[in-house]
Amino acid sequence: MLNDKNTKVKSLWRYPVKSLLGEELQEIRVDLRGFEGDREFAVVNTQGRLGSGKNTRRFVQIDNLLSLSSRKQGNQFVVELPSGGSLPVLSRPLDDQLSEYLGQKVTVERESKVPHFDDGSVHIITTGGLSSLEKMIPKGQVDERRFRPNIVLDADFDDNQLLGKTIEVGSVRLEVTDKMRRCRMVTLEQRELLHAPEILKAITITGAVNFGVYARVISPGVMSCQSKIRILEGGR
Repeated sequence: MLNDKNTKVKSLWRYPVKSLLGEELQEIRVDLRGFEGDREFAVVNTQGRLGSGKNTRRFVQIDNLLSLSSRKQGNQFVVELPSGGSLPVLSRPLDDQLSEYLGQKVTVERESKVPHFDDGSVHIITTGGLSSLEKMIPKGQVDERRFRPNIVLDADFDDNQLLGKTIEVGSVRLEVTDKMRRCRMVTLEQRELLHAPEILKAITITGAVNFGVYARVISPGVMSCQSKIRILEGGR
C-alpha cells in the first residue's frame, strides 16, 4: 500500500485548446468529463481532424501548436498569439490568424461528437517519476510541462504505482485506470524548453513508451493545491 502521508498536490494544469500550451491553476472544478474547460476546444483542419503532435484516425500532426497558448480570461477562453495579444476562441479573427500562422485552413471548434481527449480525461504524473527520468538524462530539460499533466503529485513514488488505485483529492475522487502512452510531443520545443528527443528514448527504455497515468472521475467536486490526498486500494 502506498504511503500517502507526505503526498501533496504540486501543481494543477488546464489546456483549454487541445495541443496548445495551457495554464497553471490554484483551484479547479472537476466534473464527470474531467477538469472544467480542459481540452474543451481544438484546432480542426478541413478534414475534421484535430490538431495534435501525431497522426491517427482522429488526430493530424500540425507543427507549431506549442508556440501558442490558451487560458481563461474573465468569462471566456482565449488563445495567445506569438505576435502578442489574444483573441477569443470560436471567433473568425482567431481562425483567420491561426490559418495564416499555421499555413493551412483551420478553425477552433468546441468538442462535440469527436472526443478531444486521447484516451483518458484526467492525466496524472508524480515528482518521483520525473526524478527517475531526470537521473537518466540529467541534461534533458525534464520538466512537467513537457508531459501536459492535469495533476502533478509531489510524491516519492512513480506514477505507475497508482494503477488500480482510487485517489481522493479534496472533494474529488478519481480511479486510476491506464498508463499513458507517449509520442513525439514530449520532445518538442516549447518556450524555454529545447527540442529533446532523448526524453522519448529514455521513456521507451524504462516504460515501453509509457509515462504518467490516466484516471476517470468517480465523484465530481473541487480540488486545489492545498487539497489533502488519500490513496485507496481499488474502488474503496
